[in-house]
Amino acid sequence: ETIRIDVKPIVLLEGIHVLTDEELRGALNIKVFVDTDPDVRILRRLSRDINERGRTLQSVFDHN
Repeated sequence: ETIRIDVKPIVLLEGIHVLTDEELRGALNIKVFVDTDPDVRILRRLSRDINERGRTLQSVFDHN
């Protein structure tokens, strides 16, 4: 069975600083913050910085 629903405009914003802007927060109907385990965060950061930004392991740790 197919159920048709009206399309509603959805804008998905992501980023570590997206909710810091008070004006932007006020314009959003729904806000979700996903908190991850610190070990997962560092592994994701290492993977991103090394693979996408060409940084070395040491340079990622030195940046903290």
